[in-house]
Amino acid sequence: MTTLNLTPAQFFYLQRAVRRDLENLEEMAPWDIYDEQEAHQDEVRLCKALTATLGRVEQEQVIPH
Repeated sequence: MTTLNLTPAQFFYLQRAVRRDLENLEEMAPWDIYDEQEAHQDEVRLCKALTATLGRVEQEQVIPH
């Protein structure tokens, strides 16, 4: 497990950036990826995996005593 310390703004930016990348990859024309289909599919899988991971992020909560 990896721990990242992000502000809420940084976290939401990361979520939006991954979604934006996935949308761009899915909208690419076939002739744009013809020679790199395998790399393109790897990028799509990575974006989908990151989207799922970011959806399961646990938030650390500090409760003062």
